[in-house]
Amino acid sequence: MSVTKTEIQEALESTPELGANPEVLTRQVESLDHPVLAWLATLGASSRPSMLAALRRGIGAVDPSGARRLLEYRWGSLTHLDVLGIRMALEGKGRPASRNLSLVAIRGVAKSAWRLGLLGLEELQRIKEVRNFRFHGETEVGRFVPRADRTRLFRLSSAHPTVAIRDRALFALLLGSGLRRSEAASARRSDLHLEESIITINGKGGRVRRVPMSETVRVALATWLQKVPTHCESIFPQISRSGRLLSVHPMSGAAVAELLRRRTRQEALAPIRPHDLRRTCVSDALEAGCDLLAIQQLLGHSSPQTTARYDRRGEKSRHAAVAAVFVPG
Repeated sequence: MSVTKTEIQEALESTPELGANPEVLTRQVESLDHPVLAWLATLGASSRPSMLAALRRGIGAVDPSGARRLLEYRWGSLTHLDVLGIRMALEGKGRPASRNLSLVAIRGVAKSAWRLGLLGLEELQRIKEVRNFRFHGETEVGRFVPRADRTRLFRLSSAHPTVAIRDRALFALLLGSGLRRSEAASARRSDLHLEESIITINGKGGRVRRVPMSETVRVALATWLQKVPTHCESIFPQISRSGRLLSVHPMSGAAVAELLRRRTRQEALAPIRPHDLRRTCVSDALEAGCDLLAIQQLLGHSSPQTTARYDRRGEKSRHAAVAAVFVPG
C-alpha cells in the first residue's frame, strides 16, 4: 500500500501522546524504521486514529507510561507472555470487540517489528497464538434509530445556523451513505463528486470504494460546502460553536461522537452513536429489499456476514419471514 510521509506525520501530530524526540521522530518518519510507524503505514488513513487508540489502550492496561510514549516502548523484546499479560489486564474492561482491537493492534506492531529484524519469527508466532476474547450472551450492540428520533436529531434548533448546516450535512452522510465516523470526518473536497452524487472513501485496510449519495445527502453537502472557505480541502474542517473556522484540518472521529452525544442530550433523545447511524442505514436498506451484497460493498465490509450483523430490524423482519411461509391450515 502506498503511504506518504505527510500522512504518517499527520497521524502522529494528532496523537502527541506517542512521545519521542522531535529530531528522532522526523528521522523515523522519513525511513519508517520503527515498528509502530511501519504498522501505521499498512493502515488506511481513516483507521489510524482508532487503531492508535486501541494500541494505547492495550499497552496502557499494563504500562501507563508505555501508552503515553509508544515509540519508546520495548517492541523489540516483546514476548507472548507480555501479550498474555496484556490480555489478562484487559479482561472485563470495555466490550470484547474493543479488547480484541487492542490485541489486533499489538499483533500488528509485533509483525512490523519482525519485518524490521527486531523480533524473532518464533516469538512472533507465539504472540499470534494469543487468542482473542470470545463473545458471550447477547452480542448485538448499538441500536436502530427510529424515524421520529432521526427527525428530532436533524432539527438542530438550538445550534448556530452555520453549525446546524454543518451538523445536518455530517449526520446525513453518516446515516444516508453509511460511513464510519472517521471516514466522514476525514473526507476531502477532492473525494466528492456532486455531479455524480458519489463520494470516494479511503476505508479500513486502505480499501477505496465509491459510495453513492441520495439527493437529500447531496443537497445537504452542497449547502454546507457553500459555507466552507475554498482553501479548505477538508469537507468538515474544525469550527467553533459560533461557526467560526478554527483550523483547515478535519475534525476528528472522536469529535463526531462527542457532537452526537451533545445533540442527543439537547433533544432529550436516547444516546445515538455514530455507528448507530451506520447500522440504521443497513436496516433501512434491508427493510426496503436491497441486496445484501450491494450493502456490503456500500459499507466496505470484507464479508456479508459482517454486514448482516448490522441488521437492527429486530423481530419485525423475523415475523415477516415466517408470515411469508405457506403452512396449510
